[in-house]
Amino acid sequence: MQIGSVTPEQFNFVAGMPIFLVAVFAGLGALGNGLFVGVALYGPLLAVPVLFPSTENVIHVIPALTGIAFGGGVVSHGAVARMREGFEAAIRNRVALAAMIGIPVVLWLLRLAGAVHGWILCWGSVLGVFAVRIWANNREQRVIASEPDVPVEWWGVKRPWRAADKEVLDHAVTAAR
Repeated sequence: MQIGSVTPEQFNFVAGMPIFLVAVFAGLGALGNGLFVGVALYGPLLAVPVLFPSTENVIHVIPALTGIAFGGGVVSHGAVARMREGFEAAIRNRVALAAMIGIPVVLWLLRLAGAVHGWILCWGSVLGVFAVRIWANNREQRVIASEPDVPVEWWGVKRPWRAADKEVLDHAVTAAR
């Protein structure tokens, strides 16, 4: 946008690689994924060499490694969609959602009061949110295991719809043909 024109030379292999990596990592399904990944991936890539100058050459390899790690068949959905799937049980559970919001807020308030330092805030927030995620996923699995068998017609009505339900229905439809 700052140049004011678009030419093919601006999108050569090296210049277009970050755009491609954001698309691979974020997926092409939602607009917000690209913004999230752009900030999450390239924000630290700009900050780390300033904080640790000796890592300047290593930082150039990280986008390529990210593309390799997440490149296997995730272009349609992206790694962000995969991460969101892991948090769906916690988002549906009101207690878990409140805890995922509350833990970082409480740690931030403790940081403002000077009771904890920045690393406790950072790692406490990350570990707290992931602990809540694990708790919510385990709790949902126990609920699913204890559910009575519901007829197919009532899936999504008398019990929550699950991703595995689509696969079961797809197999049933293709087997009937």
